[in-house]
Amino acid sequence: MELKDRQIGFLVGDSEVLSNMPAVKSLDIFHGGIIEFLGSLSERLLRDKELRKYPSIISFAFWIRRRNLESMGERYKDSGLKLGRGIVFHITPSNIPIQFAVSLVYGLLSGNINIVRISDREFPEVEVICRVIGELLVEEPFEFLRDYICIVRYGHDDEVTRQLSEICDARIVWGGNRTIGHIRSFSLPPRAVEICFADRDSLCVINADEYLLADVKVLARDFYKDTYDVDQNACSSPRLVVWLGQRVEEAKEVFWRELSEKLEDYSLPPIGGSEKLLRFCVLAAENRNVTYCSDGAKLVRVEVDRIWEELLDHKSGMGYFFEYRAKGLEEIVPLLRKTCQTVSYYGVNPHKIRELIREYGVRGVDRIVPIGHAQELSLEWDGFDMIEVLSRRVCVT
Repeated sequence: MELKDRQIGFLVGDSEVLSNMPAVKSLDIFHGGIIEFLGSLSERLLRDKELRKYPSIISFAFWIRRRNLESMGERYKDSGLKLGRGIVFHITPSNIPIQFAVSLVYGLLSGNINIVRISDREFPEVEVICRVIGELLVEEPFEFLRDYICIVRYGHDDEVTRQLSEICDARIVWGGNRTIGHIRSFSLPPRAVEICFADRDSLCVINADEYLLADVKVLARDFYKDTYDVDQNACSSPRLVVWLGQRVEEAKEVFWRELSEKLEDYSLPPIGGSEKLLRFCVLAAENRNVTYCSDGAKLVRVEVDRIWEELLDHKSGMGYFFEYRAKGLEEIVPLLRKTCQTVSYYGVNPHKIRELIREYGVRGVDRIVPIGHAQELSLEWDGFDMIEVLSRRVCVT
């Protein structure tokens, strides 16, 4: 690779490590050394009391606990010999700081060498995790892993992206549709695989009668985790709340009041209020029967009297929700298009949602999860088993 004259910043690794990566061997999936490394990373992050102000770091650290990783690996024990494909080039998003680390874990657990490109935007979460990774890699048990991790930051340098794409065996792109379209202009080696996590949207279904019997403060906390914790930037954050049941008006009043009480410490980005108003005005210009309900700039609800396929194309973030009262679950079918990722629920049988997906043969929905679990980390994402996709099986006959 001829990258010496390019402006590349290294948060982990250096130019020599990067240049040598094509010669580094693949590892078994769930390699013991990787489990130990990630387990130690978890311990270091959880031990630092200062990091408790970053919920995403704590969630990530819990996910990569040694015992949890060993439990994850159990399901792959009978899969025979599986090795990493080689070099994985990760292009990670600018709006979810922790996602670079999640993508790196996918690459490591599947036995690969990893080049992780992070955004130019600076986040304390990124700096902290990279610092701890760097500290671990100079310790004797983990020195061998120096060859397996490069975390880089560079601007819009197509030449760098082109060269890194040429040497990779798998490319993971986390980003909007426009970003993915641009990255796909850089060709991959013939046997390389690519996974693209494009723009998606999600919704939440709540049975009002069951909700009013629940601990509404806990549910407000859980819904906050799914949405405000990530400014609704995550594809899995619900944009629409669909109500079922008899006591919908009563439940709505309680639900939004309890959520509002959780917003005291939420910091709305400066552009947030005007962005929400603009989105509503564009929607209202095309659809008369929509109602703007604001409990302050931090929480905006848009009540709609019908559901149509393009409704969530008008989505915003930072506390902007559509709301609809449905007579039956089947009314959500138009929204279960290819862009729909997650359906979260409360008081609704998830198997009925799954059966609805099967019955109508919809092209979307990869996850059905209880409220509070939309951001939960997993080795399966957007319908992909990341270990399966990023590794190769050696067959013996």
